[in-house]
Amino acid sequence: MSDRTPSDSRQESRFPLTSPEGLPVDAWRSSTPRRVLVIDDNPAIHSDFKKILVDSPLSAAASDRVADAAKKLFADALQPANKDRRRRSGPRFELAHASGGAEGVEIIRQATEQDQPYELVFVDMRMPPGIDGIETVRQIWEIDHRIQTCICTAYSDRAWGDVLDELGTSDRLLILKKPFDLIEIRQIAVALSEKWRLARRAEQHVDQLELLVRSRTADLQRAQVLDRLTNLPNRRTFQQRLSVAVQQSEQDPDYRFGLVFIDVDRFKLVNESVGEAAGDELLRIVGNRLGEAVRLTDVVGQNKSSGTLVDDDERRPSHTAARIGGDEFVVLLNDLTDDDDAEVVAQRLCDVLSEPYSVGDKPVAMTASLGVTSSVHGYGTAEDALRDADAAMRQVKMSGRGNVAVFSKQMREESRRRARVETDLRGAADRGELRVVYQPIVRAGDGTLAGFEALIRWQHPNDGLLSPAAFIDTAEESGLIGEIGGWMLDEAAGAFAGWLSRDGTGLAPIPATLPSKNDPSTLPVAININLSRRQLLEPDLVERVAEVQKRYNLGGGRLKLEVTESGVMENPDESVQRLRELRNTGVRVVMDDFGTGYSSLSCLHQFPLDCVKLDRSFIRQLGQRDDYAAVIEAIVTLTKAMKIDLVAEGVENLLQWDMLKDLGCDLLQGYLFGKPLDPDIARGLVMLPTGSQIIDGRLATADDFQKPAVSLAA
Repeated sequence: MSDRTPSDSRQESRFPLTSPEGLPVDAWRSSTPRRVLVIDDNPAIHSDFKKILVDSPLSAAASDRVADAAKKLFADALQPANKDRRRRSGPRFELAHASGGAEGVEIIRQATEQDQPYELVFVDMRMPPGIDGIETVRQIWEIDHRIQTCICTAYSDRAWGDVLDELGTSDRLLILKKPFDLIEIRQIAVALSEKWRLARRAEQHVDQLELLVRSRTADLQRAQVLDRLTNLPNRRTFQQRLSVAVQQSEQDPDYRFGLVFIDVDRFKLVNESVGEAAGDELLRIVGNRLGEAVRLTDVVGQNKSSGTLVDDDERRPSHTAARIGGDEFVVLLNDLTDDDDAEVVAQRLCDVLSEPYSVGDKPVAMTASLGVTSSVHGYGTAEDALRDADAAMRQVKMSGRGNVAVFSKQMREESRRRARVETDLRGAADRGELRVVYQPIVRAGDGTLAGFEALIRWQHPNDGLLSPAAFIDTAEESGLIGEIGGWMLDEAAGAFAGWLSRDGTGLAPIPATLPSKNDPSTLPVAININLSRRQLLEPDLVERVAEVQKRYNLGGGRLKLEVTESGVMENPDESVQRLRELRNTGVRVVMDDFGTGYSSLSCLHQFPLDCVKLDRSFIRQLGQRDDYAAVIEAIVTLTKAMKIDLVAEGVENLLQWDMLKDLGCDLLQGYLFGKPLDPDIARGLVMLPTGSQIIDGRLATADDFQKPAVSLAA
């Protein structure tokens, strides 16, 4: 007996995406003979089966009856191109014979071991003097649990109830009473063998998804400690090691550490000029250079006048190079000899990173800006050390790039500036300085309005209109994000409800019908509002969201809350509970920036989501690289299997629209359909007649579709 279990066979599927002959599965299913075994002690029965299934073609009427029966049971199995041929001749069968139960069991065993399983077995009930049909079936199922089985029994044989008592109820078992019409055998053979093949096809798809899940889960586990692009330690791992160094410096006065913060100069420009794939390769080269330089200079030597760094076999502390995000790298230098050793290492690293690069056989000139700090400043936390090294790096950026700066007290002015931002930001909502703009989201199928993403702006009294990049980080660090987020939620929800109102109440109308989650086209126009990672964990968030929904009548899926991958993964246990509570209020939960963090697939399986937003980095390369389209198609397959809507962000031209629509994306967002709009313009889009297409923040015209490759993002 084979020692394979059902789970083993799923992990090592015997039914690949192509047939053993290399044909596509559908073509193989229709062209290869169907393997059938007949177990009966009567030679005449074997002869009859051979005549029915192998030798004699059916009459036209009989063939039609068989094809019609199969079509009703398995409509999708019949390919249109083969329909006429199938109705004329029907499928072909490969027949094997056994005169007793034990012989039949052995044939099944050998076929299974040779990876040539039978699809259907006909078993006679009584076959003296050996085992009967019931015992034969039981032993066959122990070898191959998939095989379809038909027990042929006379009225004088065992009762139906007895068979079920011994074998159990199963969709693999059919009881056929003797005497039977010959066409019954043909119909059973066609239908049950087709069922066997369709089950194998479904199993292939399950195997595919499970392999993808295992692959992405392995990626997730690896990404917990390493950066996926460079294979260097990631931010999380680095902060843990830096925290250890800070703690050790507090406990041991003789212990010194250094910290180097590295930012690749003008990387955005390089990335845009050579392409994102080349930009990724450039970051990998930077990571390799840093890793190698740290290994070769694991101890700072004493010859500082020449700037050389010498290995010392007697002391080899573990230095760490890491990538903490984007084009930012850091290096932790352990157990330094002198306070200024970190600057020596940083200068050497600066030289290494300034050497010529070759990406895709093209020379690329690049430099890096490095900020340095050390334990001489008496840090109490890893965050404080990173903050000062970052401040030193920014000083280099301001003074010309491509150099090294050591943190000084003067650089704390930048920290003071951030403190001023915090001070100015307090009460900004009450003073009427905050603004909300709205970027359209459209349905991929027809370009009609599906909703808006609400985005915040700050009209600073001195600095003018500021984007979130200028103040959101400060709001997060200071705790002001709760006040700002609460204002944003109420302002955007109230404005949106007013646009939907037709009776002057400012309340959204009650939906006439409930939307179908399986069909995004039935969902009402909705407003998406962002939640920061700190907002997500606020204890009264659920109550405030429920109150806003009730106040503006925004039920029925018209209010969506967006969270980021990184935000939910910082506190996954608390986040999943909070997301479930939010969904219980009737809001829909959207995962933003999907595919850029380390949690993508894990989020889809672990977190209660209604929608994911595919990051714009996937869309930039669409049409230029086939692998990006393949990745998007795989994500579409996963989201549809889980009944999660998919929004593609960063759509800038009609070609991208067409490709994303063909790939199966549900919703689209980007400059092609509109930049973030003032409230009055956004309201005008809501007022357009049903079915209106949106382009560039307005009603589309015929001229908009004349140049499909032209971007409207400029």
